[in-house]
Parts: sequence; C-alpha cells; structure tokens
Amino acid sequence: MLITVNIFYLICAELYICTRLVYENLDDY
Repeated sequence: MLITVNIFYLICAELYICTRLVYENLDDY
C-alpha cells in the first residue's frame, strides 16, 4: 500500500513540474 502511494506521489510531482515548466515557457512567448 505504501509503495503505491509513493509511486502515485512521484507521478503527481513529475506532472506538476512538467506543467509548471510549460506554463513558464508560454509566459516567455
């Protein structure tokens, strides 16, 4: 159970970082 929660948290963190980088790049243009 704990392992699946850790994997889910890692996926959410990566998605959050990717979306934040995309939004920052859009602001540049």
